[in-house]
Amino acid sequence: MPSFENRVDLSSLLDLYERSEPARQAVAHNVGLLKCIRGGLEMAAAHQISFDPREEYGRRPERRLGVAYLADRWTGRFAPASAVRNMARRVLEHLDRARADGIVTYKGMDYDQTGGIATISDALANHARNLAPLGSWAQLRVVWPKLKATAADDVATFFDGVASADDWEHAFIRRLPWFGYLGAASEPELLERQAFFYAYANLWTTTNAYVRAGAMAFAPVLQNTPAERILGLATQWAGGMTPLNTGFLTLGRDDPDDEFQDRSEHAPVVEVFGFLNLERAPFYNKRAERYRTWFNIPSDVDVYDLTSRVGDITREWLAQNPEGVEQLTRLFETLNTQPWSSRVGLETIESPRLERLAGEDQPLDAALFRELDESVSTVNQNSPGVVIEISPPPPE
Repeated sequence: MPSFENRVDLSSLLDLYERSEPARQAVAHNVGLLKCIRGGLEMAAAHQISFDPREEYGRRPERRLGVAYLADRWTGRFAPASAVRNMARRVLEHLDRARADGIVTYKGMDYDQTGGIATISDALANHARNLAPLGSWAQLRVVWPKLKATAADDVATFFDGVASADDWEHAFIRRLPWFGYLGAASEPELLERQAFFYAYANLWTTTNAYVRAGAMAFAPVLQNTPAERILGLATQWAGGMTPLNTGFLTLGRDDPDDEFQDRSEHAPVVEVFGFLNLERAPFYNKRAERYRTWFNIPSDVDVYDLTSRVGDITREWLAQNPEGVEQLTRLFETLNTQPWSSRVGLETIESPRLERLAGEDQPLDAALFRELDESVSTVNQNSPGVVIEISPPPPE
C-alpha cells in the first residue's frame, strides 16, 4: 500500500461524473485530446520525414517569404483544393530556383546583413514576375474572381508590400499548413509530407496548455528544432521514460545552433507526456496541484513524480475496488466510440459558400482525420487510459 494519506475518496470522482454535465464534458474533451496526441504520434511515425525547420525554412528567405505569401492569401481558402495545392507547389518550386540561379544567396534571418528585407523582397518580387502561367490559377479565378490575372502578379504584389508592412508574417497556425510543400518534388511526395505535418501538429499543438498560453513559447521550438529529434523523444515518453529522464533539448527562436535548451518542464511538454502515459498516471495541469492536498504529497515533489505517485495510489485503489475497474472500462469503451474532432486544419475552407462550390474537389483534411482516427484506435486498444481528473475544455 502506498505510504500516502488519502484525503479524497476516489469513488467520489465516478459519482461526480455521473451527476455533473460539466464533468462529463471535460472528460469527453480530454478523450479527444488523448486521441489527437496518441494518434498523432502513431501517424507521424508512420509518415516520418526529415525536416530541419531552421535550415529548410527559416534561414532560406525565398521559402520564408513564399510561405508568408501562402499563409496570407491561401490559408483557409482551399477551394478548389487540388488547384490550390498545385499552385502552391509550383510557386514554391519557382522561388527555390531563385537560390539555384544565384538571385538569392543569403542564408539567415538577420536581413540587415544583406541590405535589409527590402533588398530580398524586391529581388524575389522580380523573380516572381517570371513565374510561367499556371493552369491551376485559371481554375482558382473561377472561384476567386477578384484574383490578379496571373499567379506571378499576385505573388510579386505581396512581395512588393513586405518591406512596408508592419507584420508581413502570420502566426504559426496559419503558416504550418505550408511546411509540407517545402522541398516536395511531386504531388505524391507532398501528400506524404502533409500527412506527417497533420499528425505532428496533432501531437504537439492540441493540448490545453498549448492552446491556452503555451503556443507563444512552444511554437518557436517547433519552428527551430529538427522534427525527428523531438518526435524521437515523444516515442521514448510513450514507453514510460519521463522528459526528466530523456531531457527535452530543443532550440527556440533566439538559441544559437549549438545551445540546445532543456525545456522538459514546459507546460505543453508535461501535458503531452501525460496523455502518452494515461495508463500509468493522470496527466498534469495546474488543477493537478490539488493532488498534493488529496494525497499529502510534499510541494517539492516534481510534477512527473507527483502524477506517478497518484498513479500508484490509483492502481492500489483499483486493485481493492474491482467494480471500479468494470465501471471505468465501460466508460472508456463508450467514450472511445463517440464522435470526436481535431483542431488541426491544413487544407481548410473558411467560407461555407465556397466549400459548396468546391464540389467533389475537397481538401485533404477529412482523409487525414480518418487516418488519425484509425491510428489512435489501435493505440487506445493496446493501452487505454483513465481520464477522470480533467480540466474543462478551453474557451473557443
